[in-house]
Amino acid sequence: MPQEPVILLDSVTRRFGQAVAVQDVSLSIEAGELVGFIGPSGSGKTTTVRLLCGILAPSEGTVRVFGKDPLHFSGRDRARIGYLPQHFLLYTGLTVAANLNFVGGVYGLGFRERRRRMQQVLELVELWGDRDKQAGELSGGMQRRLAMAATFLHDPELYFLDEPTSGQDPILRRKIWTWLRDLQSRGRTLFVTTHYVGEAELCNRVALMDAGHLIAFEEPQALRRRAFGGDLLELVTHRDIYAYLRVLEKMRQVRSIEVRAPDRLVLAVDDAGRALPEVLNTLQAQSLAPESVREMPPPFEDVFERLIRQHQRRQQEEAQEAQP
Repeated sequence: MPQEPVILLDSVTRRFGQAVAVQDVSLSIEAGELVGFIGPSGSGKTTTVRLLCGILAPSEGTVRVFGKDPLHFSGRDRARIGYLPQHFLLYTGLTVAANLNFVGGVYGLGFRERRRRMQQVLELVELWGDRDKQAGELSGGMQRRLAMAATFLHDPELYFLDEPTSGQDPILRRKIWTWLRDLQSRGRTLFVTTHYVGEAELCNRVALMDAGHLIAFEEPQALRRRAFGGDLLELVTHRDIYAYLRVLEKMRQVRSIEVRAPDRLVLAVDDAGRALPEVLNTLQAQSLAPESVREMPPPFEDVFERLIRQHQRRQQEEAQEAQP
């Protein structure tokens, strides 16, 4: 019997009055996945996380986490989940240690286990030396790490992390992703929203939202190919670039060509590994010798921007077609 997915959204819509925050979203996530959830501000990311945590009810559709409706979770069910919200919700008048002691008590951790896990997670987020400080005295970035420590404390099976790297410097952001990959290696499932789009390629799958719609849910490399119509090759030459264009336009392997500079072309091809030697051989047969031809993985920021633009263009075309 196939195992039920850890997370399931089936045709989920959430409205706030006349405003639609999430529209007809469907996705399925298996145990042990690290899923990045990205999109522009106001695209529905936080609303989706709150639906999955049982904080909000869907207006339409089905939400299942561990095979259950999160609106009706028992205390034991909720103990299987760690939720990091966008805003700091711990007690600013308590010390770092007292906050975690309180959270550990809520989750039923015994005294010795609580102290052991407290030291582990505070050392992990580099706050062990600040354990006696009041939470209100911490910087915004340190408060964010304290909230992460509280999320990690009871070692849940499933993590919903809403922008965990927000307010952190680049070195700490890299460390946080190392922690997340370590959790995944231990079989945990992670659903992570981020506005640092480049971080998404550290996930094994990426869900992309725009204006409440889920417009893509694939592996990072598949999203690159989808955005650009294939793999990319960069060709640099100091000769007449149009001589190269005339030859390359006739090649079946080349899907599209973009002139990026007077001496640089970018080719979209089906498979970079197979196409690169064929491109070189074809050019050499025409006595054309480029300075270089190399595979060029596009930055994930470019992938994100292009997929969003493609989706918005389709929406505009559909709206125009619907007009009488």
